Amino acid sequence: MRIKVCTHGEVYPDGNYINPTTIFLKTYYDLYGLNQNVEWLVPNVLILNNLEQTVENLLKEDIDILGLGIYVWNEAFQFEVAKRIKHYKPNTIIVAGGPQLSVHKSDPEEDNFFIEHPYIDYVTYGDGEKPFQQIIDFESKLLLDKTELVNIVEPDENLRKKVYRYEILSDEKYLSIPAFSKNKKMVLDITENLLSNGHDKDSLIWLLEFARGCMYGCTFCDWSQNLTKKVKRRTHNWKEDVDLFIDLDMKIRETDANFGMWKEDIEIFNYCLSKYNPEKNFQFLVGNTPKLRKEITEYILTKSLQTYKQNSKAESISLKFSLQDTNDDVLSAINRPSVSWERTVQMIKYFKDNLSEELYQTIGVELILGLPGQTIDHIFENIIRLYLIGIDNLILYDYFYLKNSPAADKNYQKIWGIELGSAHYIQGNKLIETESLESLYFDLKNSTKYLHKSTSYVTIYKTKHMNEIELLASRLMTIYFMNFVKRSGSKRYSETQIRNYLERIKKKSITEAEYQFEFHRPLIEKYGMYLKQGKWDNFKKVFYLNYGEGYLT
Repeated sequence: MRIKVCTHGEVYPDGNYINPTTIFLKTYYDLYGLNQNVEWLVPNVLILNNLEQTVENLLKEDIDILGLGIYVWNEAFQFEVAKRIKHYKPNTIIVAGGPQLSVHKSDPEEDNFFIEHPYIDYVTYGDGEKPFQQIIDFESKLLLDKTELVNIVEPDENLRKKVYRYEILSDEKYLSIPAFSKNKKMVLDITENLLSNGHDKDSLIWLLEFARGCMYGCTFCDWSQNLTKKVKRRTHNWKEDVDLFIDLDMKIRETDANFGMWKEDIEIFNYCLSKYNPEKNFQFLVGNTPKLRKEITEYILTKSLQTYKQNSKAESISLKFSLQDTNDDVLSAINRPSVSWERTVQMIKYFKDNLSEELYQTIGVELILGLPGQTIDHIFENIIRLYLIGIDNLILYDYFYLKNSPAADKNYQKIWGIELGSAHYIQGNKLIETESLESLYFDLKNSTKYLHKSTSYVTIYKTKHMNEIELLASRLMTIYFMNFVKRSGSKRYSETQIRNYLERIKKKSITEAEYQFEFHRPLIEKYGMYLKQGKWDNFKKVFYLNYGEGYLT
């Protein structure tokens, strides 16, 4: 039986994450699977071709069971892959899983999933290792009792859904296995496949898991599909996995929600730094530090910057920490655990005191745009507060609607006046040639020609406190401000000066947002979607929403 898993991540020129799902599924199956004749094909971890070529390549592999990881960035692409594979090779069993699926929920809107997607045979939810093993064995005629199934949804004879019981993965034998070193050949095959498709070694980053789950309940987040707040740590010999990537000279990054929360995390971090060689490619990058332990964030960011900046290859390295917003009322509205603003100020001072100016300026702060209760004036004050303590590098994420997050609750949306919109992004810096802005809207809405270059999300289009004009203006204001600071070099301004300048930028941004919506609004209403990243350039006029330098310069 030939098994293929496709997680199809987005491709970026400067850094691409290698999803380890297949490594984990195979490790679990090798431990408990019943079919001795399973062949695990090299997975598709990135979108390397357009839709047609991707499907053609998959058909050539003569796959028996195709697993598709559905994420917010690849949902449309994955469903189209499934539809076409089922059309050309109906006997292929297609299994969908991932955080973007909520078929398991007791929600009437999900009852028609298999009617809308009849090409999907199974959906897994929660931890995927055991249900995927059970599906392989059931389709191999080796598991006959369906009452044993867990974390699986399948259609009944009327294409309605049948949901099997939920089980948290807690198998200590499986969790004690160093999955990557055990599957070294698969690691090598995946890496070689990416290198042969034009990716540089230093642009590839393997994702490693040391703990699964998050104990917090931020309303915008769908960690663990919001099924549990328990955290399960792996008990494997992590040095075996880390040493594998040191030997292969590959970058790695954790996938943990709060790396550094446990003492062992610091041991892992220190060990990786001790193995760093400025002449080599290996680095251990940390993206998620503990929300309530800022001393750990101080330690990890400082040591990382001081260590990796020795390497000329690491000139672009930028480490960040997440605030989401600096306003307590907004943080309360999203149930975000956070230390006091005073403690954040102390952390920034720590960075200033312990890092050179060059290293300090690379630190980024993550904020989310469109949070419940947030206004354009909140974004204004975020910029001011952070500038005054020396932070200019702001990373402003959109507030994506995730089906398994607490914000999916209809009452929550009603309280905060949340209105959702279907947004389309052009990935990375990919170029699309089109005759007009409307032809781009038409193609994104009605065809599959750009699925490998674009991504569709459901985002917060407006809230009770911020309309679509203000959302766009907030982003433009942030971009203009960062460009201004960059031009200013080392010069710093007083609070009065920076407020006055930012007020002018705010007015300019609102004017530009209104201008851009003159072109987009008729198309938004006509096609029921909006273009959020990407551009149509005609006579030097650039019309697009939320990203870039905009039209007014």
